[in-house]
Amino acid sequence: QQYKDRLAVFILLMTGMVALAMIFLYRAGKLSSEQMELQNAADAAAYSVSVLEARDLNFMAYTNRAMVANEVAIGQAVGLLSWINHLGSTPTFLRRYASLLAPIPFVGQAASAILNGIATGMEVVANGAISVAGPLIAGAVPVLVAASSIYSRAQSLMHLAVTTTTLSTLHEILGQNAANGCHRVA
Repeated sequence: QQYKDRLAVFILLMTGMVALAMIFLYRAGKLSSEQMELQNAADAAAYSVSVLEARDLNFMAYTNRAMVANEVAIGQAVGLLSWINHLGSTPTFLRRYASLLAPIPFVGQAASAILNGIATGMEVVANGAISVAGPLIAGAVPVLVAASSIYSRAQSLMHLAVTTTTLSTLHEILGQNAANGCHRVA
């Protein structure tokens, strides 16, 4: 009888310990499951936000390239205007050199005539360039400057849009991947 009583007490104590172990095992499994779910949600959110950030940076890179190309075009236009103005002033200097050579007999007079002929031809070309290309180029420069400003504003708007989209995406991704709303980490 004593043996049976001791065995009953032992079984009762062991049943309690096994039940306690099962409760702890269940809690540990539940916490691990919640922690894995939370980690997956964090990974998904980090990936999604990283994709949005990469798109923002790609847009910045493309518009920066466009802005650099625009600045080069502005430099080219200013250089062309400078060259056209230089072309317009060259005949005046050629005529001055011709007038210095004119008093020299034979060679100076021939050189003076050639320089005056070149100056007349350059004057025709320069006047045509100044009257046709000059206004076109001068009109293009403000458009190019405005385009650079538009690119800069587009970058700011894109960054703002990505920032707001990032916040809503973060909330959405966490809601989708942490469905039961687990909020504790072991």
